[in-house]
Amino acid sequence: MTDAASPAPSTPISPPTDPPPDVRCCPKCGYDLTGRDASGTCPECGREYTPETVLLMPLPGPFMLCVLYLWPFIGFAIATVFPFRSNDPY
Repeated sequence: MTDAASPAPSTPISPPTDPPPDVRCCPKCGYDLTGRDASGTCPECGREYTPETVLLMPLPGPFMLCVLYLWPFIGFAIATVFPFRSNDPY
């Protein structure tokens, strides 16, 4: 008889081996075509696209996300911690 409250054997979690999915973009304007038909017309610029002409752009990694979106917050923090002061009394 087994105890129902005993924990299940743990299995190690392995990191994903597949690369992150690519974003499908219009070859003319760069509009994100993810979720749309494999071939058709770009809703942004009207250009026809096919699976052969679609641009595959990789999703940004964690470092690039920090570079793109974290720097305004870091700049704001620096500006509030070290306010721009002048020694000029006037």
